[in-house]
Amino acid sequence: MPRVLRSLQAILTAVGITAASILPAFAQPTPGTEISPAPAEVDQIPEPAPDETPIPFGPEPPPAPVEAVAPPVVETETETAAASETMIASATGLILPMPGEWFAALQRIKPPQWRALYRPPVPANFSYRPRIAFNLGTVFADAFLASQATDAQQVKNLGRDLVELTRGLGVATAVTARLNSITDTADQADWLTLHTSLEAALNEVSVALVHQQDRDLVTLISLGLWLRSLMIVSAVVDEEYSPEGALLLRQSRVAELLQVRMQMFSPRQKEDPRFISLMERVDTICTMVTIPLGELPTPQEAESIHRASELLIEDFSRRDQL
Repeated sequence: MPRVLRSLQAILTAVGITAASILPAFAQPTPGTEISPAPAEVDQIPEPAPDETPIPFGPEPPPAPVEAVAPPVVETETETAAASETMIASATGLILPMPGEWFAALQRIKPPQWRALYRPPVPANFSYRPRIAFNLGTVFADAFLASQATDAQQVKNLGRDLVELTRGLGVATAVTARLNSITDTADQADWLTLHTSLEAALNEVSVALVHQQDRDLVTLISLGLWLRSLMIVSAVVDEEYSPEGALLLRQSRVAELLQVRMQMFSPRQKEDPRFISLMERVDTICTMVTIPLGELPTPQEAESIHRASELLIEDFSRRDQL
């Protein structure tokens, strides 16, 4: 034992203190070895308990069990629609899930054939502005779908459709630069940036419409975005049912928010026969997706949700026939 340690041990023994009582972390030395303290308790990071789940890091979490796969709107006993990190609030304060959240959840469950979910182009020359707004929302959802499919040409095609539809609402000037950048980003195959740019473009359209005192149109854009996303997801669930996929169709809180928002439309708007027809059919779909916590839609219910959303979108995308 080195001389200094022997002296220290002698002093401690003389006052009745043993080295073990004040240095519990030190190992007993052996000749020729260096004494090394173990890490102090305050520096030790305990292992998570068996029933605890470490917080995941990184952009893509691993596949989760059925109850852990988060739907676009996470419903708890307090049911808050702001639980999803990818949700954004529109300029009217209406909070809805973004299509990218739906599609990312499907991708984690089982990647579908994204391009098989495309639909024919939507006409842009509508005269009824609420119809333009609704279809603008559905085309934004189509653009998110094309991005998920990493289909640059389809993104560019839809970008042109978005410009035409925003022109019909009088807000093309506010978003043309952003929409043009989306085309450039698609050429570069920068899908993460493209996703962010689509969200930004959607918000810019909403802000521009609010400045025009067209809040009702912002709600209709959000409605079209949500219904087209619901149509896509329900098509996948209907094709290959799974509890994880069915969980995405439980949209109780979103349905409630949309119904409340549509009741706030102007009296003139609510008296229009075209709008009355739309509201009635949206109410039916909202009832379908209002599912109690702890329950899942059945395969038959998933099929009904898909069919109802598909028919509504098809009818409302025709040139002023509804």
